[in-house]
Amino acid sequence: MSSDDDYSIRLYEPTDKEGFLRLYDEVFGGGTEEWFRWKYPDNPYVAHVPMFVAEHDGEIVGARPYMAFRLRVGDGTALGLQTGDTMVHPDHQRKGLFTRMTRRSFDYYGDVDEDVLTFSIPNALSRPGYLKLGCREVGRLATTYRVHDPGTLGSGTPARVGGAVSPLIRLGQYLWSRRTSAPDDVTVIRHRAVPAGTLSGLYERDVPDGIHALRDERFYRWRFDRPDWEYEAYVARTDERAEPIAGAVVGRNEGGEAATAALTDVVPLTGGEDRHRGLSAILPRVAADH
Repeated sequence: MSSDDDYSIRLYEPTDKEGFLRLYDEVFGGGTEEWFRWKYPDNPYVAHVPMFVAEHDGEIVGARPYMAFRLRVGDGTALGLQTGDTMVHPDHQRKGLFTRMTRRSFDYYGDVDEDVLTFSIPNALSRPGYLKLGCREVGRLATTYRVHDPGTLGSGTPARVGGAVSPLIRLGQYLWSRRTSAPDDVTVIRHRAVPAGTLSGLYERDVPDGIHALRDERFYRWRFDRPDWEYEAYVARTDERAEPIAGAVVGRNEGGEAATAALTDVVPLTGGEDRHRGLSAILPRVAADH
């Protein structure tokens, strides 16, 4: 534990749960006990909650949590800790708590008897802070959207603009469907429950050389059991072979102004013609179903 200016920076304790949830609701809004239990105490890759908190006068005023994964590169693995849900109460901001909690966590995990890698997908506000703490940028994350209804793009889009764009969106989708057709000999099966064994088997078929989250069965059983999202899977098979050639997990969230269906996982992570044919059949099916 470290203490400075009446703030204590320490590892999370079970009695901190209610204080964390109150702070989360204050800063982000929402956050249920079920979600918290899934993301932190029930995580299968650590035996503790990987979180550091800032305490002031007995209240949790800051939190630096991590979401744990088992990372794989080549034949080796390491504990991977992804930053997220970092927050400081508005009344206690600009006091260096973000930096102090992060440094404390780096010191702690740097001393454990295990290989640990910390990674983050920061926004523009937090990115400079990570760079100052010695983190290194390794790439940019790209996200692609397929818009079904321009009227759901947000309150900042006038209704007349959405209405004018809708025919263009529909024309583009029609041309896309004419240009991309699924292979005739590939069948796609939609699974309402994520088949952990099938997807982990597809992952093992062609494991990439680069560092990535290990996709064993416990990964699929835990990762896609998140209570505030709904997940389903699509598995592609060919007529001449019984074993699948590709799979995908789709997550759906009804929150916010627009429902979003996210392609959250694809296996194998790399591969050749079979993977390409499988995804060529899966993706049009996902677009049609959602």
